[in-house]
Amino acid sequence: MATTQDSTRVVGRGDWAGWLKLLCASLAIVVVWGWGLPAISRLPPQRHYESWLDDHRIDPSAMFYTEVEMFEPILKRREAR
Repeated sequence: MATTQDSTRVVGRGDWAGWLKLLCASLAIVVVWGWGLPAISRLPPQRHYESWLDDHRIDPSAMFYTEVEMFEPILKRREAR
């Protein structure tokens, strides 16, 4: 009968290093999303930019997918109605 030593595994420092990296990455995400981005959104230049977008009826979530400059004629036609 053959025996294996896989059932007795010693936990070493390398096993905890992965968990520590995951914890640090998670904490960094929480700090950026929970504190950093809200702090940036309260800055006056950001508020001015957001109000400019609202005034021009531009959806910021669509800016990633579209060229805003190409929509100038469309916005002018909508405002003329």
